[in-house]
Amino acid sequence: MQYNALFDKGRRDAIQGAVANGDLSPMLKKQAEPLNRPNSLSVFIPSSPGVPMEEAIRRADEAGVVIASNKAIDSILASEGWVAIKDALPCWTGTMAGYIEPGRTFREAGEWSGALKSHAIVYVDIETKIRYLFPIPEEHLDKKDSILVVNHPHFRLETDGSDRIVRAAHVSLIERFPAQGGWYQADAQFGIPFGEPAPDVVGSQANELSRAKKLVSLVARGHIGWLFNGRRLVNLGYAPSAAVGVVVESNGG
Repeated sequence: MQYNALFDKGRRDAIQGAVANGDLSPMLKKQAEPLNRPNSLSVFIPSSPGVPMEEAIRRADEAGVVIASNKAIDSILASEGWVAIKDALPCWTGTMAGYIEPGRTFREAGEWSGALKSHAIVYVDIETKIRYLFPIPEEHLDKKDSILVVNHPHFRLETDGSDRIVRAAHVSLIERFPAQGGWYQADAQFGIPFGEPAPDVVGSQANELSRAKKLVSLVARGHIGWLFNGRRLVNLGYAPSAAVGVVVESNGG
């Protein structure tokens, strides 16, 4: 299935240039607001053989396409339209996330970086030994049991030796992020599970959460060998080195 770019390269470069500079003018802030819901999603990279997270982001950026957000994919997985992307499942979403150990504040569990001049969530991929750093906004340092998120293309991965730094002009905070996997309600903006456990009832808005101790990575959907209920799995446990598919937003034009 073919894909279509959702916005022109000039608009994309303007947004990412502002992200790189850490500042958005009022005009670019308007342009950087969440895109309208796409008419369709399509397979960009099949799950077999799949690609690691960094390659997924690089190839999407080079092609000028938007990796579908967790929320967008959640919507299609809840409908019969999911068959249009089944060849990409399990897949990366365009939602970058960072979280720490349950019960600790970002200030306690984050690491101070002199180079970044801020605290950051630091995650080391055991396969590649690459460190992924997600800078923590000052106003969120004393939050606990929360998760930081930002959607593609409103972030970039900056390479600094063996470090990868998530750079974004603005990140969102979702509170009451569960301490363990299970079934939970999904937040309205990003589709991330939160709050108290919710029963898996047919027709409910509950999704299944899979999480690690801490992580900096794109949210994934489904899991390798997924079968029953795999469409409702929000996978926040895949390391960046995992090789899965990629789904992109398209305008049908």
